[in-house]
Amino acid sequence: MGKVNSTRRQHKHLTIPEVIQTQIIDSLLQSNQLSFCTFYCEKAMLKTIIYSDGEITQQVSQNLIIDPELLTSLFRAHYWTISELLLVQKLPKKTRINFWLILVLLVSLLIVIYLFIS
Repeated sequence: MGKVNSTRRQHKHLTIPEVIQTQIIDSLLQSNQLSFCTFYCEKAMLKTIIYSDGEITQQVSQNLIIDPELLTSLFRAHYWTISELLLVQKLPKKTRINFWLILVLLVSLLIVIYLFIS
């Protein structure tokens, strides 16, 4: 998480190997969804499933709810990583529009959560 937050603060982008980019596209085309999971101390803490129709499913570990600082830090790293992964994709135009909408919704969700725990 430290490397992700450091890269994000420096306004740099992730270098994503082409094999991973291909896997992302294949996953979307085969299953109409993308799943992202963030682990902390070897435990799944956040899971986001983004469907090609724009629906988002979010799961948050109960452990995060009692630690607002960790929650905020993991959310920032989680959503930034998702946005980095999605931005490098050469998706069909309709899908790309859906993912831009999803990114806006994810950022809005992060702001609401941040205001809620502040």
